[in-house]
Amino acid sequence: MWNFDSIYEQYSRLVYFAAYSVVKNNDEAFDISQEVFVRAYNNESKLCRMSEVQLKGWLYKVATNAALDIVRKRKREVLYDTPPFDMADGALGPEQEYISLESDTELMKAVNSLADIYRQPVILHFFSGLGYQEIADILGVTVGTIKSRMSRAKAQLKKELYEDSDDHSAGEE
Repeated sequence: MWNFDSIYEQYSRLVYFAAYSVVKNNDEAFDISQEVFVRAYNNESKLCRMSEVQLKGWLYKVATNAALDIVRKRKREVLYDTPPFDMADGALGPEQEYISLESDTELMKAVNSLADIYRQPVILHFFSGLGYQEIADILGVTVGTIKSRMSRAKAQLKKELYEDSDDHSAGEE
């Protein structure tokens, strides 16, 4: 059913954003993505027998576990002050072709400030393009739980982004 090329083509964004949601660093997320796809290549015969939900779950878990390993090694080093994508060199990776977040640094900071249980569904939905059912399957929760977390995450993002814009306009007066 699956081959390595189709797995990479369909799920590279999912893997990247799963890693990025944990490490919050562009370079590390790309490194993790490469590591995940090396593992996928080495396990191609096993993966080709999986259903789509199982495959997405496997890729997501491998990516988040690899990302958590890096976070543990960093020992709580926080990198919020760097933009999530470095566009200075002009070289765009495959994931970056789909997104242009140069002007959305504030949004990414707000997303990164969310608790994990809210950040993961937001990133999987808005950045990886997954539906609520797919996210629920990957995270092992119900669709209702995902809807609830998305609603709370949106409210928190709205509040944070709205307060930030109030702070900026108040400083201009």
